Amino acid sequence: MRFKSDVPEAFQLLGEAGLTVEIPSMKDGYLVMNGKRAPFISEQQMLPCPSTEQNKDIIPPRTSRYYTLSMMYDWLETRYTLYVSHSKTKKQRIVTGTLHSEMPVKYYITHKDIPFNN
Repeated sequence: MRFKSDVPEAFQLLGEAGLTVEIPSMKDGYLVMNGKRAPFISEQQMLPCPSTEQNKDIIPPRTSRYYTLSMMYDWLETRYTLYVSHSKTKKQRIVTGTLHSEMPVKYYITHKDIPFNN
């Protein structure tokens, strides 16, 4: 995920404050706001995968096992507008830009057993 701003100095002005903003997600093919937040910074950000499950796997004797991981992503690019004001001076600014995001949504793990030949 990455924020790009039409006002490049916005990241310097707002980044020092540790600003986090609500980011959209995809649901049934539509953008929705569901409370997920991310830091407003210009660097590429990696958000956690939706699943971190772990499983033990027993490999039969004299066998090699090859795993293949396939991941499905929701890709989105959307315009944003932030309305910000300074806490002390109350000076207001409008910051616009584009949010680019690739969010993992599903994954599949397959394996293939290859017996050793002797």
